[in-house]
Amino acid sequence: PPPSSLGYFDAMDEATLSAVRAAMMTAKTPGAYDKVYKDECVYSYDTPLSPTGLYVNLSTHHGVGEAHLALDHEKTGNVLYLHQRWVKTPKP
Repeated sequence: PPPSSLGYFDAMDEATLSAVRAAMMTAKTPGAYDKVYKDECVYSYDTPLSPTGLYVNLSTHHGVGEAHLALDHEKTGNVLYLHQRWVKTPKP
């Protein structure tokens, strides 16, 4: 479930936080001329509207579907991903 408040992040233990902090060194901020593939998986046709969403590698800025997440991790060694999962809701 998505976090409803910042209190959700208080539940992380110190080991998890230190692992995330260490992995943040590999995350790159995209520049003005860098492409970020966040609309569709580079290996399949998964999108953020897919049932499992899309994971964006924070080092390479390539989007991958859940089925290809292990392959991308094995290829790049990255452990930090932005998970995008969109849900269409009908207008009232």
